[in-house]
This record gives sequence, C-alpha cells and structure tokens, in this order.
Amino acid sequence: MRNKIKLLLVLALTFSMLISCGIGKSNKNSTDKNTQASVETQTQDKNNDDAESTDNSEDNLADHSFYELKAGETKQEVLKKDNKTVSITLNLETSKKNNADFYSVSVDDETLDIISDSNVSTYQTAKCYFAHKNQNDYIITSLEGKDDKRITYVYRLDGSSLNKVFEIEDNIFYDITDDCLLVTSQKDCFGTWEVVDDFVFYGRDDDSFDVVAGMNKSQVITNPQPLTLKQNVIFSMDDSGVEPKELKAGDKIYPSFYEPHGWMGFEDEDGNSLGEVSVKEVKENGHKVYYAGLSYDKKNNRYDANYDSENSDEDWISEADLFEENYYSHER
Repeated sequence: MRNKIKLLLVLALTFSMLISCGIGKSNKNSTDKNTQASVETQTQDKNNDDAESTDNSEDNLADHSFYELKAGETKQEVLKKDNKTVSITLNLETSKKNNADFYSVSVDDETLDIISDSNVSTYQTAKCYFAHKNQNDYIITSLEGKDDKRITYVYRLDGSSLNKVFEIEDNIFYDITDDCLLVTSQKDCFGTWEVVDDFVFYGRDDDSFDVVAGMNKSQVITNPQPLTLKQNVIFSMDDSGVEPKELKAGDKIYPSFYEPHGWMGFEDEDGNSLGEVSVKEVKENGHKVYYAGLSYDKKNNRYDANYDSENSDEDWISEADLFEENYYSHER
C-alpha cells in the first residue's frame, strides 16, 4: 500500500514534465538501468568516435551530440546555423604567480576565460565541450573546486561570438538528449553519489530552459559502488512487480536510483533489481546520519521492508549497522 500511494503521488506531480524529457521513467529500477546504460553507451560510442577522428571529423556531428575538448587541441567546426567554419581551442596555462591552472576557450580570434584570477579561488579544474542541438552550436563548460563547488555554463556560438544562455550551479555536465540537457549533482545517502538532473529545452531558437532537476522523480545514480551488507535484508517490492528476494550478510549490492521523496533503489552484482527501501536523514552530534526503513523480523533473523507484524513497529537501521563501506567524499 505504501508503494502504491507513493507511486500515485509521483505520477500526478511529474506526468507533464516526464513527457517532455527523454529521461523520464515509470518503472524506476529496470527503466532507470536501461536509461543509464543507453546514455553511457551513447557517450562511450561518441568518445570512441572522437578518439579516432581528425580535426575535421566532427563536421557531421549529429543533433544533440557532443564531444569533450582537450587542452591544447584545435578543432575545426562548421557551424550548423550559418555554415561558417571556426577554429575552437581549449587553452590551459599555469600561472607563475600562484601555480594555479587557468583555462580559456578560443573561437577564432575571440577568447573566453573559464578559470582565471577572478574565480580561481573558487574553482580549480574545468572541462569544456562542443555540442550541437536544434540547429545551434554550443560551448559547455563545467567547473569544480574546493568544498564541492561546481557550476556549468552554456554558451551559444554565433559565428565566432560566445553568448551565455544558461548557467547551472552545483552541477556538472553529463549529456544532451533530444529534449534535455543532463547534468549531475551530488547526493549523500549511504555514500556520496552522482545523480542525474535534467533541464528541459523549451525554446528551439531562444535557448530557454525550465528547471525540472530532481524535483519529483527518480534520479539515476551514475557512479554506483558496491555496498556490503552486514545483515540479512529483504527490500520493498518495486514498481516492476518482481517479488523481492532475501539478501544475506556479506552480499554486495549497488544503489541504482534515488527518489527525493525518500526512497533508494538497489541492484545486485548482475544489474537485477532488488527493490527499494525508504531512507531518512538524521542529525547526530552535528553530523548527518542516514537510516533505512527496515523492520527486524526476529523469527527469520532478517531486516524486512515488507514485514508488517503487530509485534514489530517499523525500525530504522543506521547505515553503520547496515553496510560495511563508507563512500562519503566529504564531511557531513
């Protein structure tokens, strides 16, 4: 009953947004996995193509495609909008004053600073991408720095001019689909994970976006790591209708998606859905600690998200009691 209510709420809140964006999912686990695999496969294919390409090989870059610019490398691109050929170069220089790396991108004779004296105290590394979308060409830059600072800028190429059309704080670029700019943000819950957020392209000419990032839907985890169980566990049945199976202490599982309403999905080592578990965040001694909503079934000596006995209320087991590993990348 809990899952049915949760699913109805999610569908009611997100139906209109998910229609417009290719990453929307109705089956959270199996479809999320397919979406992630599809995105990763497309990205890998494009990267492989880039590795084999020459400077002029991206002239026929497909719609909603991209590749990463490499420092010191110049690419020749024929812009789709006006059929003008431009030279694009990512520059990287080390400052003699403070030994910091300065990044800039040049399009013909115009140069745009990405990391310079003005922001080097906040951001220290950058990645830069050339992308084609809806008959426009873009330069996308993602900056990262201390204390998990990150930001992504989107510039449209108008001839040799770079015009900023969008910026997204706390995210780094991930991919472009037919309707969406995909970025990832960090989410803490049993570890620090990269989760996919999406920003919908609504304007084909004015580059307008609408923020739908992780508001009411499942977010695919792109960097899953194995979590070793300390307990015997059965997770809740997910929307696929597959009955959950029991996991034993010592088994390894992988987080597959996070849902802002307070649920996390898991898969086994073969990528099969194991179901999901409710999660919550608690402040303890000034630090964030995460708990899983699992009831202890004394008779079967296991924790069970589906256990509904009058003799046992829902228990919340801490991450330290549930998992061996700690994948947090920062102090919580």
